[in-house]
Amino acid sequence: MSSGTFFELAGAADLQADEMIAVDLPGGLRLAVYNVEGQIYATDDRCTHGNASLADGDLDGFLVMCPFHDGRFDIRTGCPIALPVSVPIKTYGVEIREGRIGVVVPSADEASA
Repeated sequence: MSSGTFFELAGAADLQADEMIAVDLPGGLRLAVYNVEGQIYATDDRCTHGNASLADGDLDGFLVMCPFHDGRFDIRTGCPIALPVSVPIKTYGVEIREGRIGVVVPSADEASA
């Protein structure tokens, strides 16, 4: 079982179907949070190809398109799907607690292990 810190991102009712938002967490971490087919996903918000917010891009099913160069990532796995992106984005496990969407961010020790 992973330890770490649980961060609330939004209310489950606040994120509509096929919508994505960016959320800033302490320590400078910025996540993109997505609702696709009633399932919630979270990834790093920054494109690995350029300094673009993925939450400012387009969402097409499980694919998020970077607003800068149209590269695409699968939000379920973080895998790059379309050039020019070639480096995956980090994904985060999402939990719903008492109607609130959140993620558990590993401690620095866990992240380096």
